[in-house]
Amino acid sequence: MAHGRRAVCWLVAALVFAACGQAREAPRGCGLEGTTALPEGSADLAYSCSPEPNRRYHWDIFVVRLGEPARLLRHGRGADFTPSWSPDGRRIAFVSTRSGAAEIHVMNADGTDVVQITHSRSFVGGISWSPDGTRIAFASGAAGLTGPMFVNHSPSDIYVALADGTAARRLTLKGGFNAGPVWSPDGSRIAFTSDFGGSYQVWVMGSDGSVQQPLTSVSRNFAPDWSPDGSQIVFHSDRDDPERDEGSIYVMDADGAGERRLVDDSGVNPKWSRDGRWIAYESDRDGPREIYVVHPDGSGLIRLTHDGFDKFDVAWGPP
Repeated sequence: MAHGRRAVCWLVAALVFAACGQAREAPRGCGLEGTTALPEGSADLAYSCSPEPNRRYHWDIFVVRLGEPARLLRHGRGADFTPSWSPDGRRIAFVSTRSGAAEIHVMNADGTDVVQITHSRSFVGGISWSPDGTRIAFASGAAGLTGPMFVNHSPSDIYVALADGTAARRLTLKGGFNAGPVWSPDGSRIAFTSDFGGSYQVWVMGSDGSVQQPLTSVSRNFAPDWSPDGSQIVFHSDRDDPERDEGSIYVMDADGAGERRLVDDSGVNPKWSRDGRWIAYESDRDGPREIYVVHPDGSGLIRLTHDGFDKFDVAWGPP
């Protein structure tokens, strides 16, 4: 009997020691070993990535001043992804499953003071701050069944709420999947992705939900983002290779005219830098999904990360 108790004690001690050893193991990958600097100076980027030792089971938010090692902001329960900087650079909104459902949280830019601001227990994503920092736009499935004859077609709608998550108002009412909202620099419009009418296209509407109209019509198009002066929109499209998961980066005028391919290779989720000089995006062109940047005219392509860990949801912070 005593021998049995000793065996149990040794087993418990071994498990505790192993758990402690894992907890002390330093995270690796995800830009933590360094990134490439931009020739015109440094800038901050945030993104989501799953580091070792837990890369298969967890996602965290990282921030990097380009040319330096990335910083892991916060390691919590569940997955943290889709970071979005406030206009003043002091806060980052993100989606987390730490409460059991995908909800929006806000934290200081250094990872402290995390606060959950939505409580819908439905899909939430695609966060964008209004230019004055007082409101957020996001996608949510809170409305439930939508679409013709109440068909559940991956329902998601665009909402606008105060920056603390209160007073949320639904802007898209036609049904289907609506996601990825992004505010125009002057705050008057919101671009987003919608499959209303058939295929996924880039749409635009007033920030109050008025005058909703598509800007693209060829193939499928996703993830719009405005240039800092509001004159152009960058997005990714699968028109060049519809069979691939990755698309290609395109740019168009804010009214949908003048579409042109920006990069002669795969890429998704483009984001315009705040100074207008760079467009960051994610690509698996060299294997795992890494972060690249290119000038808005298609020149100066640079790979920023090189460690072989998939990175998602890239977002520019203050220069």
